[in-house]
Amino acid sequence: MKRKLPKHVKAFIDRTGRPRHYFRHTNTMLPGLPYSTEFMDAYSAALKAWEAGRAAPTTMIGANRIQPGTIAALILSYYGSADFRNLAKASQKTYRNALERLRVDYGTGSVVKLERKHVLKMMDKKGEHPGAANELLKMMKLLMGRAIDMGMRKEDPTLRIRRVKIKSGGFITWEEEDITAFYEAHQEGTRARLALDVLLFTGQRRSDVIGMGRQHVRNDVLSIRQQKDRHGCLDTASSISQRHPRCPTL
Repeated sequence: MKRKLPKHVKAFIDRTGRPRHYFRHTNTMLPGLPYSTEFMDAYSAALKAWEAGRAAPTTMIGANRIQPGTIAALILSYYGSADFRNLAKASQKTYRNALERLRVDYGTGSVVKLERKHVLKMMDKKGEHPGAANELLKMMKLLMGRAIDMGMRKEDPTLRIRRVKIKSGGFITWEEEDITAFYEAHQEGTRARLALDVLLFTGQRRSDVIGMGRQHVRNDVLSIRQQKDRHGCLDTASSISQRHPRCPTL
């Protein structure tokens, strides 16, 4: 009877026909045969690293010294909420980075005493960087919603505060000469060249390309499950299957 693989382990056949195994949550390749000493050592290390990462969003350096009723305490409360835990891992990282910047600058401030004028002053300090100002407003709206849900406030001081207009010509679409210049600067076999080739020949968004690996190639066909964000036509738990014949350069 064929022995079942350890939990969270997936198998695939590489281009040489050899069976390979990896820890699916971190795409960590596992050496040797399943249940061999080297395999289980690598598996245990990958499992521990993944479990530590899952626990990280609920902890924060100096949490035991945070004063109740402060913005820092509210941020810590949000990290433990279902809303935060249900975000995709990439979104958790993005939100956490933004909230930590907010905590460093305004963590000791009172949630109850926060007024509209205070939020506007926070944004004014980032006036030279409209994107950062809008990010701050987004995080403050999120935190104030959390404060109301927790009974810390009755009203949202960020209501009717408008986002800062960003003057930009948008992203420039590359022409053939731009791609040629990039190819001349990054020869075949370099990571930069591979990254551009994967983006060009699959047409996938960056977040999907980052997770691609050899485990997605079978019979020279790249098969992935395309993740949708929460604001797309599907929620984060849904996906769309995509299949691409593998380009020789990949």
